[in-house]
Amino acid sequence: MKVSKLAVAFSLCMMLMQGFANAHTPLHEQIDATTARIAANPDDALLYVKRGELYRAHEDWQLALDDFHRAIDLDTSLTVVEVYIARVLHENESYSKAIDILDNYLRRYPDDPEAFLLRARTAMELKKYHRAEVDYQKAIERFKIYEAVTAQMYLEHVDALLASRKGIPAALSLLDQGLTDLEGLPVLQTRAIELELERRMPEAALRRIEALPENLRNSQMWQHQRARILEESSKITEAIAAYRQLLATMEHQTVRRGPTPATLQIREECEEALARLTDSPR
Repeated sequence: MKVSKLAVAFSLCMMLMQGFANAHTPLHEQIDATTARIAANPDDALLYVKRGELYRAHEDWQLALDDFHRAIDLDTSLTVVEVYIARVLHENESYSKAIDILDNYLRRYPDDPEAFLLRARTAMELKKYHRAEVDYQKAIERFKIYEAVTAQMYLEHVDALLASRKGIPAALSLLDQGLTDLEGLPVLQTRAIELELERRMPEAALRRIEALPENLRNSQMWQHQRARILEESSKITEAIAAYRQLLATMEHQTVRRGPTPATLQIREECEEALARLTDSPR
């Protein structure tokens, strides 16, 4: 039996509402207000779901579980709340119990992306890396349908691939797919650059730096990284030019903005590099 569109929509809505707690109102006040609404509407299952989420955010695990179970008792169609019960168990580090609930839920509703994502994260905690990798793939495929996939999902999937010893090439392939799906999101390219360097492929890392958006590519951090890669690749002339260009850029920016600890650190490392590579740091 597949999950209904309504149930999936509810699941996704609840996922997005995890941060629904009003930052300007203390949690205990929101709990009290929701409790008052429950007193006036004791058969409203969704109010119990809302209060359960508030209790979860407050780390009142048992109270959250009680409210979620009460919601299902009141409205048996809210089977998706089983996922939120599993989330409470996950956050309370009861990972095996969470997996059992998610296994049962996904046998009945195999199209729920949030359930696959939570089971993937829970499997990672249990060091079941291959299972996590499979579930991340299924979660991402299903989130794509709703245009709700995120870079974080790809990054976690990469961690699962590497933990399950699928290797860096498989992880890079996944990141490239994410870059296509998410239109070149820099955080994914940054992770790919790290992996290219880890497998000692500096030329590939440099190509990925060039693929970054101009504002990032020209940032001090990435100019410094590019210069270091050139040096480590024994491209000394290019490295010297890169270090000097970065120092010139920093000098101009420091006049306008003033130095920061980070810029001072980069400046020191650039000058040390130039001292290594030339007779003079300038």
